[in-house]
Amino acid sequence: MKVTMKDIAKEADVSITTVSLVLNHKPGRVSNEKRQEILDIAKAMNYVPNLSAKQLVTQKSNSIGIVVPDLENYFFATLVTNIQNSMRDKDIFVMIAATGDKVDQDLKGIELLVSRGVDLIVLAVSNEAANQPDRYLQKFSETNTPIIMVDRIIDEYDGTKIQYNDAIGMYKLTNHVLSKQHTKIAYIKGDRYMLRNAGRTEGFVRAMQDQGINVSNDQIYEGNFSYESGYELFDTIYNQHHYTAIIAANDMMAYGLLKRANERNIKIPDDISITGYDNVIFSEMLTPSLTTVNQNMVELNDELIRLIMIQLDNPHHTETIILNPELVIRNSVKKQ
Repeated sequence: MKVTMKDIAKEADVSITTVSLVLNHKPGRVSNEKRQEILDIAKAMNYVPNLSAKQLVTQKSNSIGIVVPDLENYFFATLVTNIQNSMRDKDIFVMIAATGDKVDQDLKGIELLVSRGVDLIVLAVSNEAANQPDRYLQKFSETNTPIIMVDRIIDEYDGTKIQYNDAIGMYKLTNHVLSKQHTKIAYIKGDRYMLRNAGRTEGFVRAMQDQGINVSNDQIYEGNFSYESGYELFDTIYNQHHYTAIIAANDMMAYGLLKRANERNIKIPDDISITGYDNVIFSEMLTPSLTTVNQNMVELNDELIRLIMIQLDNPHHTETIILNPELVIRNSVKKQ
């Protein structure tokens, strides 16, 4: 039979109100000795608080939700793990919705977490969101639950958000390749409707133009951020014979490039230089190790946890954080 506050009150010979004050750590005219006695009795009787009743009183569930596109993606898996570890130390429960990178599932995930009464939602939207921002903005307007957007951002959202400056990151990377005397550089972007695509492409074009090099549409190829798209594009780019370097807009496409180059016995970086972006864990393990751009997960985690705790206390707080990525120079770019 479930133990209630009434049972504890009877055993301690106090009122139910007194037991409630003690178990909820509220001030009251209860001696330290009596307070400890009540706590000991509750522990001995294996008392478990009624969280639903507590939530009705406090209007808080001590839980947050996370909506991410894909838990097989190293970046999002790390993000979720870091949040869980930080919240566990604060006795805050974390509910997770992985949405398969689909807008419909993003929106259903938000609905589900709101229905579960979470105090806050951390949201990284699907890539498809770039083409359907109004659906998210409508959903945001229908809930009072605070939402923190992270990494993949809808620009029109006026709430709290934290993201990396992709344009700066790609600008740094392109400048590094240019500093190695490469001027014939092919660039592989993501699908035009993918978030995180525009900023990286902007950084590439601006770095080239700042060095007096015009960028033609012919040297910008469209992938989709997948390993397969990099693999499939390698022959098209390399067979043109005049490119000395390929910059891929993420590490996964760079992995595909490296795989196809290896199959053709094309030496990297002796025959052609290749870079990525994201600094996925395997990029350091490859031969040659991949020059790329690091998105500092420790910095992101620290800022995100800070924002979560602020917004749990003050749901109306809004803040925009933009983090600068770091260039990681390894062995996949050779001086011309």
